[in-house]
Amino acid sequence: MKHPIRVMHLLVGTAFALSATACVKDSTTSATGVNALDVSFIGYSTPATKQTTCGNCHVLKQASWIQTGHANAWADLQASGHADSTCSKCHTTNGTSNIGADTAGFFSASASAKKYYQDVQCEACHGPGALHVATPDAVATQPIPYFVSRDSVKGVGCGQCHSGAPHNPFYEDWSRGAHVILEAPAISSGGTCLQCHEGKTTMQRFGGSDDFVEATDTKAYPIGCTTCHNPHGSSNTHELRESITVRDTTNLCIQCHKRNSVPDTANTRGPHSPQGTTFLGTSGWRPVGFTWDSTTMTTHSNPAVNPKLCATCHVATLDVNNAAGALAWHYTGHSFYAIPCVSATGIDSTNSCDVSVRSFKACTASACHSSAAVAQTYLASLTQELAYFTGVLWTDVNGNGKIDAGDTGLLTKVPSTEFKRDAIITVAEGALFNVQLVTSDKSHGVHNPPYLRALLIATIQAVKQQYSLSVSADVQARIAQDAQALGVRIATR
Repeated sequence: MKHPIRVMHLLVGTAFALSATACVKDSTTSATGVNALDVSFIGYSTPATKQTTCGNCHVLKQASWIQTGHANAWADLQASGHADSTCSKCHTTNGTSNIGADTAGFFSASASAKKYYQDVQCEACHGPGALHVATPDAVATQPIPYFVSRDSVKGVGCGQCHSGAPHNPFYEDWSRGAHVILEAPAISSGGTCLQCHEGKTTMQRFGGSDDFVEATDTKAYPIGCTTCHNPHGSSNTHELRESITVRDTTNLCIQCHKRNSVPDTANTRGPHSPQGTTFLGTSGWRPVGFTWDSTTMTTHSNPAVNPKLCATCHVATLDVNNAAGALAWHYTGHSFYAIPCVSATGIDSTNSCDVSVRSFKACTASACHSSAAVAQTYLASLTQELAYFTGVLWTDVNGNGKIDAGDTGLLTKVPSTEFKRDAIITVAEGALFNVQLVTSDKSHGVHNPPYLRALLIATIQAVKQQYSLSVSADVQARIAQDAQALGVRIATR
């Protein structure tokens, strides 16, 4: 059991003193009432209007919080038809997900007073507020939340409630995905790398507060719940800190998934997390004369047919039933696998299964594909097609990441002096970048199939022209056929 913060019972007169003097407000509204129903949690001051006692001073937070699902947690539970006593710990204000006692708040209140602790109020995350209300000028009394998604020892974090198989495994799904991984090179490099690879830093990049327990901790934390979600509420769906429906680089996902998406003379690494800009049709090296109007193509990035853009595939839910037909796992999408591996007990955490046992359900969500089977077939053909075109340019036979003896493709016939990594990006260097753009992206080109096909065809044409190279008649016929179908044009020298 967690240890509660022990304070004296508040007197009713405290409320009047606070409203006149000590309340630190974020607007002109003053505190109007403080209940004395629990030794540590203060809960609602007016349950009927969902006015939290904390919100009497922090009125802007109150105004945004009341628009969230947390403010309706109790009513939603009652309306679900599944309410029972075990649900109360996550649908009321108590010590379940903070430093208060498990028996405090809702569970310590009398039957008539329990209404003061219904819903997931401020203290559910911040912890007991009675001491702070009694002495608001003392900074040490301010209850601040934890950033960590879940600390089972301390009993804090979003994952305390947003977890539990098979119905609610948000935390478990997140724990199996790439966002939980701390990339050692990025963390040790620091600087701008942390803006996408370290959870606390990324959250603040999205405008999050630095007022949490781990704010001064030098320990690196993964991309967690509150990195992307604002518990106080937001104008975006699901309390997200940035929009996932806007089709540009301000999109929540794309803000990080757009690094090194075009060649840079100062960078020798090659493409790095270019999924977002590929999705938009702006990544890669573009040969002289090649044009592409990404707004006219009906692709995955077309908001008219796919309004949730990245999230349609990467945060798709899926119910997995066992052999008896009972629910084995409700996949919440928070591993962010577009086509997750499905096993008899749920989702394979390695995401390394054969394509035949993956779920393509998300591919039918925006009506792009008529069935999961059609999407699976198209993935196979697209994978083969892009492998064909990248192979025309370069196949890294020995897998060492270098163009050397034994490799095949046009780039092996280009003089090595064309890969000098100086202030000029040659046609050969641009072509190499485009091959890496496709081969380093594990989506097999799904993020924007028409664009990548057109870009590779134009790149092949540019390499042939620049270095007076040729391909077989069969290869040339296929390139010409696809170029005509896609409307690929490139200036002739």
